[in-house]
Amino acid sequence: MDLRFSTPLELTHTLNVLPALDDMGVEDAALINPGAPERSLAYPRMLSVDESRMPPLATSVVDREGAELIRRWIGGMRVTNVAVESRSEPFSFRLAQNYPNPFNPNTLIRFSLPQSGPVELAVYNVAGQRVVTLVDGIRHAGSHGVLWNGRDDAGDAMASGVYLYRLQAAASVQVKSLVLLR
Repeated sequence: MDLRFSTPLELTHTLNVLPALDDMGVEDAALINPGAPERSLAYPRMLSVDESRMPPLATSVVDREGAELIRRWIGGMRVTNVAVESRSEPFSFRLAQNYPNPFNPNTLIRFSLPQSGPVELAVYNVAGQRVVTLVDGIRHAGSHGVLWNGRDDAGDAMASGVYLYRLQAAASVQVKSLVLLR
């Protein structure tokens, strides 16, 4: 995590980062799930006084006002195409089926990489035209994912239909289809 004030939120490695240890019994938990404080571990950890508390040391008192502020902040975040990070190391190049599928308004596309390098993940319409680029850059070896909000590169909502998503890393390419229902 990089929680310096000067670090842009999307570069803090907190958005949609899967928990490394305990998910506290929260289904689909992440450190911060934009727009979903009930699935964001930052909020219940602030309400806890056991070993899962946040901050982890020097407190046995729950700051309810501070926790409520964080809950409202997470709830007010606009859900966008935010990468999901995981600490596990995969064994092969793999593009998973998106979930949920069909979807509305968001779907999660997971993939794994055996080695670090340039990665491109894009969504295409059935005519083969690229509608949105979700990932275009260097990614580390490991499991990753991207939340797609059903919008194109211009931010416009895509129509209901079948779309293809394509992952390319080094010489490996995989393509799968997904269904958007409006």
